[in-house]
Amino acid sequence: MDGWRYKLNYTHKGIFVFSALSVLLITSLLTCVHALPGGSGRTEVKLETVIAEAAIFSRGKVNVKRTGTVEAHPGFYTYIVEGLPGMTDRSSVRVEGRGSAKAEIMGIEVLERNIDIPTPEEYDALKEKLESLKMKEDSISIAKGALRKRLKFVSLITDISGENAGDEIREQTFSVSDWTGLLNFIEEENREAGQKISETGKELAEIREEIEEVEKELKQLSFTERGNEVRIDCDVESAGRLTFEISYLVDGGAVWHPRYRVIYNPEEERVDLRYAGTIIQKSGEDWEDVSVTLSTARPHVGASPPELKPLYLKRIEGRGDVMHSISSETVEMADVDDLHVRGGRHKSAPVGFSQAGAARTSFSANFSIPGPVSLKSGSSRRILIRRESFPAELSLFSVPRLSENVFVRGKINNSMDIPILEGTAEVYIQTEPEQLSSPVSTFVGEGGISSVPTGGDLVISLGIDQDIEVTQELEKKEYLSGEGDRRKEIRYHYRITAENFKKQPVELTIKDRIPVSTMDDIDIDDVDIEPEPQSRARNGLLTWKLSLVPGERVEIGLEYTVKFPGEWSEFTIMFLE
Repeated sequence: MDGWRYKLNYTHKGIFVFSALSVLLITSLLTCVHALPGGSGRTEVKLETVIAEAAIFSRGKVNVKRTGTVEAHPGFYTYIVEGLPGMTDRSSVRVEGRGSAKAEIMGIEVLERNIDIPTPEEYDALKEKLESLKMKEDSISIAKGALRKRLKFVSLITDISGENAGDEIREQTFSVSDWTGLLNFIEEENREAGQKISETGKELAEIREEIEEVEKELKQLSFTERGNEVRIDCDVESAGRLTFEISYLVDGGAVWHPRYRVIYNPEEERVDLRYAGTIIQKSGEDWEDVSVTLSTARPHVGASPPELKPLYLKRIEGRGDVMHSISSETVEMADVDDLHVRGGRHKSAPVGFSQAGAARTSFSANFSIPGPVSLKSGSSRRILIRRESFPAELSLFSVPRLSENVFVRGKINNSMDIPILEGTAEVYIQTEPEQLSSPVSTFVGEGGISSVPTGGDLVISLGIDQDIEVTQELEKKEYLSGEGDRRKEIRYHYRITAENFKKQPVELTIKDRIPVSTMDDIDIDDVDIEPEPQSRARNGLLTWKLSLVPGERVEIGLEYTVKFPGEWSEFTIMFLE
């Protein structure tokens, strides 16, 4: 079985790829092909394809691969692939082929076309209603026309009768009663026909208004949209089966976001990390049993870094200020036609659930989702990428001035072969109540996850530890100055208390602050802190690192005096608190 594959651009795998951008380069070649004997006998064949693969990038692009197979016979053919979305990047279209037939791709062309969309049920109902209304409109119009002819006939009788009335009276061929009957007939016909014409006119106006409303609804249920069509010119030398692969980028067609579930087991001091990806599919094409890859690569960002241009300053005449004069050369970003980054599928050890295979390059990571994915356009789905359990280095943290809760932080080392990407995490605490046979996971809140490479450390907020109690109170506020003093002095006395109710010792970090003056008229004096903090920053932030044995209670005293001009009210500096 002879395989065949034709590509224009040479890749590192020794395979050539044929691009839509290359069409102009081979126009003359195609012209020659048409000029060859039999060139005018090119046959157009509609190639039925299905979506086989989709590689989703985090920035809203998706690389879609369609496949289709035909039984080919010798000759020149144009295989037509219809239905590509309107958001398709035409320059990214690639065509590959393989099969038992000996054949060669001579060129490809991407054209804009209307795509027929399956009409909704209400469209057909509205269409039937519109046809019924138009038939009724025609019927009323015919009836109205007949009434007008009837009036015209009565008018004609009136004219004839008026012209012959004198002769009829002289010859007495028409009696008075005859004339009375004729006049009554004409009057009644005019009245009745006029009334019916008025009624049909109103009815016709109502029908036409209803028709207009139905037509508006039908326009809103548009069943065509702009799309693209790929035409593949192919020279088949020997009969056989041909399989084509058409790949293309859809801008804004799909996006995925990392999403995590963190389950903290305080007894074992371990963190169970479930690494998932939320896919939002909006390509305009429904995916049925598609092989999906999630990629961190960023196509069309550029293969080369931007070039920094010099920035010059000059004084603009007539003005005293100095303006930035930017170099006339702009910063350019190199653009790439496409970036095909796909990881192979790797089987991992069975752990009772499916997770994505990972493939890493020097520049990106790719997650191959196990099993086919079905996802309609306009819908979303969460897919598990990886699940790992890590030993956690726990720490306790409290800022009692803002919250008297003690927060748990867990530091884990990313020992996976894939990076952890920035995202949102749902945090749970796992407990094992004595009355239950299985552990219970309690949701404690959501938090952010930072990007961490393989081998890096990740700090995760794991919620609140209720077995540690931390409080802070303002014990005393002393007014040290008297009435009329040049300087007012207020002394603040704070007390922080920390107590360990656990059965094991803990390490607790407490943060607080003393105010910092930004004005010469305000002084912060007589600062007294007991015990001294492990760190004291110039911005006034204080940090204590406490080691608490079970049942231990520690107190921290914090005092300082604020001095400011006597004519000021203390409320003018309340912002310092």
